[in-house]
Amino acid sequence: MLAHQEMSLVDVGMVIGLTVLLSSAVTMLLWRPLNTLLTGICGTGDRAHFWTVYSTLFLFLLPMLVVTATPIDGDIGRFVRLSIFFAAFGVSVALVAVGYAIWSRMPRQA
Repeated sequence: MLAHQEMSLVDVGMVIGLTVLLSSAVTMLLWRPLNTLLTGICGTGDRAHFWTVYSTLFLFLLPMLVVTATPIDGDIGRFVRLSIFFAAFGVSVALVAVGYAIWSRMPRQA
């Protein structure tokens, strides 16, 4: 095992690539349903589009912040596992935040 080795540019690129790949997959899956849901909540297509883009940016930026703020040292297997874990954690936190924001604005039936 490598002892406290600095991350190379290739390592940083791999972490960013994994994070972008995961965020892209989630965004592609959610874009249409999210836009449809937000159209109902916001009332217009333009407003819904704005909030869909805003949510998408959140789904990219939060995981990137989590991954880049977390020091990852050690062998390549540990490096890859932790990179994927922190990218998935960032996406999960972003999804919970977006989901809560939408849920809290949904009309309630009595």
